Amino acid sequence: MLRIDGAESPAPLLLLGEEMGTIRLLHTADLHLGASYARFGSAAERLQAEQLDTFDRICDLAIRQKVKALLIAGDLFDSYQVDEQLLARVRSGLARLTAQDIQVVGIPGTHDTYDHPRSVYRKRPEELGFSHLFTSPKFGEPYALEGDGQTLLLFGRAHIIGESPIELLEGLRRRRDDAYHVALLHATVGEVSHWENRAQGPPVTVEELGAVGFDYWALGHHHSFGEIWTPEGKEIGAYPGTPLARKFGENGDRFVVLVELSEEGVRLDKVRINRIWFEERDFDVSGLASADELVDKIRGAGKPQIVCQACLVGIVDFPIDVEAVRSRASDAYFSLGKLEDRSQLWKSEYIE
Repeated sequence: MLRIDGAESPAPLLLLGEEMGTIRLLHTADLHLGASYARFGSAAERLQAEQLDTFDRICDLAIRQKVKALLIAGDLFDSYQVDEQLLARVRSGLARLTAQDIQVVGIPGTHDTYDHPRSVYRKRPEELGFSHLFTSPKFGEPYALEGDGQTLLLFGRAHIIGESPIELLEGLRRRRDDAYHVALLHATVGEVSHWENRAQGPPVTVEELGAVGFDYWALGHHHSFGEIWTPEGKEIGAYPGTPLARKFGENGDRFVVLVELSEEGVRLDKVRINRIWFEERDFDVSGLASADELVDKIRGAGKPQIVCQACLVGIVDFPIDVEAVRSRASDAYFSLGKLEDRSQLWKSEYIE
């Protein structure tokens, strides 16, 4: 069962004491660093800066929580080609983690694919800041983390067009009874939606994931938070979603996942990480007497943390210069984009 929830407020984060047999991980995916945000015009550069700041806050959180590893489940970058300035920024952030003995383990996704001979992931993992990077299209040998009497076995596979096996989980199994087993997977769990191309990789079912018997599936590819539960009611994985939205539809709060593995099972804390959020809304113009009142209404709903696009609805008795209204109200928002006018003029002196 896949439970999607992209907007509710996060549950309070409980800090657990260091307990023998407990391993704490931080799971993120789909950061899409380097995305152009071109459709947002003058706000694009500020959104790119906010995206990098979000990455830095994820690194800060990993250090504060003293996690064993940061898991990046694909699409760290928006493209397989990454400029040196961005790469240096990422390498610097990940170096802060390894300096604190936090492992950084990742997989390529569908945007930052390993396919291309000039892919950024053709570099050695240490050149990128990773402790380990899975680049095979098949699940192979695990990357083992040992310490404090605990063992964590990490598995992963890269999405590679044309080389991905039909059965993603073929040959995957638990290796030891005395170790936690965690897998990174950038794929669809469940049915492929209408916008997805099956060439991106066949979907897997919750039942197939559950049958492998792993403790946690660190998933990427879907851009909204979602938890994976078996039909028997056991939680076995999650999609963190994009930590900062890339487009409208990825609205509201955005998250990373703090994972705690213990003999009692897995416990997830959904941690809100974004400072900027996207919002789509309607403004009812009915009863307004002038453009000034409309501007005041739109400004009144604004906050400097909101990227907004809106629609004007209702019946009004004055003509609306949409672009003039948008321009006058825009400074109340981080960005006020498209303002669509679906209102209707009715019994107006202007019509007369």
